[in-house]
Amino acid sequence: MKREPHPLLQNNFLDILEANNDGILIVDKDTVTIYVNKSYSQITSIKYEEIIGKKHRIDKPHALISEVVRTGRAIPAAYRKEGDVEYMANLSPIINGEGELVGALSIIRDITEVQRLTKELRRTRSSTNNLLSSLRHMYKARYKFDDIIGESKVLSETIRQAEDMAQVNADVLIYGESGTGKELFAQAIHNASPRSDGPFLAFNCASLSQSVMESELFGYAEGAFTGAQRGGKAGIFTVAEGGTLLLDEISELTFEAQGKLLRVLQERAVRPVGHTMESPIDVRIIAATNKDLRQLVDEKRFREDLFYRLNVLHLELPPLRERTSDILFLAKFFARRIAGRYVPFTEEAAKALTAYPWPGNIRELHNAIQYALHMSHSERISIEHLPRTAAYLLSAVPLEKRRPPVGVGTLADIVTEVERETIRALLEDYGTSGAAKKKISDRLGISLATLYNKINMYRL
Repeated sequence: MKREPHPLLQNNFLDILEANNDGILIVDKDTVTIYVNKSYSQITSIKYEEIIGKKHRIDKPHALISEVVRTGRAIPAAYRKEGDVEYMANLSPIINGEGELVGALSIIRDITEVQRLTKELRRTRSSTNNLLSSLRHMYKARYKFDDIIGESKVLSETIRQAEDMAQVNADVLIYGESGTGKELFAQAIHNASPRSDGPFLAFNCASLSQSVMESELFGYAEGAFTGAQRGGKAGIFTVAEGGTLLLDEISELTFEAQGKLLRVLQERAVRPVGHTMESPIDVRIIAATNKDLRQLVDEKRFREDLFYRLNVLHLELPPLRERTSDILFLAKFFARRIAGRYVPFTEEAAKALTAYPWPGNIRELHNAIQYALHMSHSERISIEHLPRTAAYLLSAVPLEKRRPPVGVGTLADIVTEVERETIRALLEDYGTSGAAKKKISDRLGISLATLYNKINMYRL
């Protein structure tokens, strides 16, 4: 069936060629240029009068259109360059209805901008790779399993479980009382995993408000809110790409934040604040808490679906009171590291350390040894050098060894000093954030306002 051209093509054929952004050149069977559009002249910088009606020399180097006329074969995607302009040419023979070759057609496309963008993309990728390398170095996990100190059987079993978990690319939920070393274990798991070359980031879910937390976790686009920095900001999930993200105190997330985190974990994609598109992420999540999430689920304070999403692998860290054989071992280790030498303990001091339940766990023990070294002016640590506040070893020190602080006389003075030292010690343990002070007030059984008043009164 013979194809009849549309009247538009018959009447406006040359206008159509002129409207094309690609350059078009047509020669007859003698390689004489019979047509060239404006785009061709613009791309090649060859003026119309310099080429129209002129014959292409067959013997001219790289005379591709002459080659097409001579052989009758098309030449696709030929790279060409005229001055600083680079372009691609597609050349084809023109065959009439009787099968005769009557000329050739060359269609060219400027690729100078494409080349520029390609080079820019290479530079951007190089910069991105350098940035990622810097981030991996900056957010490097410090601790390994060899850094976890202790000889007790329960600790050895916990380390063995954690080592097995390190080899599985699944999210982990670590439970442990305050001071048991949850971040230490998280870092060790990361360093023993196939992700060890990637970054390790820790984010405290209780440290920021809901509005700030979302932008910190997921990032934001430029102009997403008042005060947003120019160019936007990458979130912690994006920075942790290819590595591990520790979400500490996961129980402190609001219900709304829990829902957004659940979606990220399900979809493995994040959408920065102010963006409409999601970006895929490759991040392993380790969540840590000192609260019973199952109980929080029962109390409708934590989402059940998020709990099961996080609780793929469960690691429970033993408190120091269940590792009594490690207490003196750790005390000697801390003393040697702080003092830079071996420091012996008297038998009474060793018994007091072992008898005390250590509600603040390893962190509390470390602070107690640091205090004892500051108080001791001898070559060894005796029981009188140990902290004697209610928050520390008062209950473990024999009655005849309990003495009020030096220079304190009345009972009221003693109570005041013990109260001041107790609050000071707890601030060292928990920190000074609003969330930390709330925990301290709960532990002491006083209101948050009362705690703030005492902090101001004691100038802590």
